[in-house]
Amino acid sequence: GLYYAAWAARAVGAWHAPGFVSTIRKRSALLDEVKERISAIQLKANVVRHAVAGKRVLVVDDSIISGLTLRHIAQLLRIKAGAKEVHAATAAPPLRSQCPYGVKMPPESHMIFNHLDLKTATVALELDSFFHLDVEEFEKAVGMSVCTRCFVRP
Repeated sequence: GLYYAAWAARAVGAWHAPGFVSTIRKRSALLDEVKERISAIQLKANVVRHAVAGKRVLVVDDSIISGLTLRHIAQLLRIKAGAKEVHAATAAPPLRSQCPYGVKMPPESHMIFNHLDLKTATVALELDSFFHLDVEEFEKAVGMSVCTRCFVRP
């Protein structure tokens, strides 16, 4: 998400400061056990308190699947680091379907936007606001034809 965060900050004329220091590189969303996922999130999301304390924070990530990581990050930012507000954005639409080409993904029953609308998901994720591109905006941003079947509800 760092690349997307830096780009987003530049686009809106905001200051970008990484709010986390990672001790590992691991895709927590791809782990099968919730306990393993939480452990991986804690290892990759060490909050830099002085970067977020008392501030309105925008968390930018590549995508959202279940929301477990994002919710945990929001809690860390508020409770551990004292963020005033926590907003989030993803560079892609929410994932809603399995990849037709075999990319490992959690089951569709774990995908938060298959169960909740944007307003309800924002509350469930403990965010002040949440933004994501829709499929058409994503295709325009990418600038070329790409498969978007994982973003469409089965």
